[in-house]
Amino acid sequence: MTTARKIKRASVTRYFLLIASLSALLLLSAGCAARAVNVNAGADIGDEAESSVFEIAFGRIGILEPEMFLYSVSAGGIFEYRDDWSAAASRQVSMSAALALQRMGYDPLIIPSALPDRKREFFHLETRMRYHCTAFQSDFFTERKLAFGPDDIGIYSIGSVDSLCNRHRVDGFLYMYGFEEKFTWERQRFLSENATEASPVPRERTFMAAILVHRDGRILWYRHILVDSGLDMRSREHSLRMIEALFD
Repeated sequence: MTTARKIKRASVTRYFLLIASLSALLLLSAGCAARAVNVNAGADIGDEAESSVFEIAFGRIGILEPEMFLYSVSAGGIFEYRDDWSAAASRQVSMSAALALQRMGYDPLIIPSALPDRKREFFHLETRMRYHCTAFQSDFFTERKLAFGPDDIGIYSIGSVDSLCNRHRVDGFLYMYGFEEKFTWERQRFLSENATEASPVPRERTFMAAILVHRDGRILWYRHILVDSGLDMRSREHSLRMIEALFD
């Protein structure tokens, strides 16, 4: 019985990883309607930034373990998921987010989702938050701007997380996920050989989304950005630069 339960849980985990991987390819290939940010110059080159959630009164923020999906891109453009790269980038993002929030005067708490007694609860919470992030990227919301205005964002809820907040002594949870492509040297050579003045060599892209929920379940803030600055989210410097652009 125990073995069957483990197999079922592993199958569910692989299913959601597959969905996330397919979403990554769709987002990257479609270009995504993300807010473009020049993270090297620190200047917003897309739409004007919405009012930040961090302008409102907020206490201790629980940072759920981020999920970064890094892919090695072959010469022919095939995306191969790299678990080792992804794990390193995910750890770095959580630390960068905590540091950024500290600099902004908040009290962040990194909460590993693999806590033995709470793994299932956090899995369900992260799934709900990730699905809301995906929904907010759809035309239903972006065309009507229902999810992005400071007066409207609070009308959406994922359901109360009060008990989890009490257990970990936080006022809400921040969840982040993203995708990044890393070109192999064969891919870089192929792109260089086929580049023209009208179509220069593209740079590696990084996508990130973040969502903040209050203990009563209200979604207080959401944002996603896409950059093509050749970042490496395993790097402390690049990770912090991306997080600061996301929180700006």
